[in-house]
This record gives sequence, C-alpha cells and structure tokens, in this order.
Amino acid sequence: MKASSIDVNLSTREIQVRGTAIPLGSRAFDILTVLMAAHGQVVSLEDILRKVWPDTVVEESNIRVHVCALRKALGEDRRLIQNIPGRGYRLTPRCDMPAARAGMSMASEER
Repeated sequence: MKASSIDVNLSTREIQVRGTAIPLGSRAFDILTVLMAAHGQVVSLEDILRKVWPDTVVEESNIRVHVCALRKALGEDRRLIQNIPGRGYRLTPRCDMPAARAGMSMASEER
C-alpha cells in the first residue's frame, strides 16, 4: 500500500512511513489489512472481530486499542482511518491525492 508516504508490504507484514520502518503489532496490522481489503467501505466492528480474532471472544474495546496503535504508527496520516460511530471503521482516501492513488497501496506477492 502506498499513500504518498505509506508503504505496506502484506507478504512481509511490514509498514513504512516516509521510508522508515514502523513497528506494528500483529493485531493492528491485521486490522489494517481488513480495512485495506474493504477499499474504502465501512467495516463493521463485528466483521473486524470475526476476521482478526476468529476463534477468540474479545471485547470491542480491543479494536479501539489496536486502531489507536495503528493511528499512532501512521503519524500525520492517522486520519486515513475513520471511525463511523455505531458502524465501524473505514480507510479513507487522502483529500489531496488523485483518486487513482487514494488510500494506501499494497505490495504483496501473488501466489
């Protein structure tokens, strides 16, 4: 994924912001990939819980904790993750970017 200054490599599970590798916990990374896969659509809290914690019962507050960590890692681009009250979260495109480059781009190995 690449949004002017953010690179996410799904195959190595690494994120770089402005060329600097940023440590990110596995659950926060999983939430990011779920949001990226939704292509700007709202992802419900239930869907996030089901996809990130498939065989575990956790509270919705766990999502908030990991989204907070993800926003902190994104720094100036933290607003890319938008909370939709009562519905969930979505990854929004940057206003100053052309539509074709909006959001974040992914680098992954096709298998």
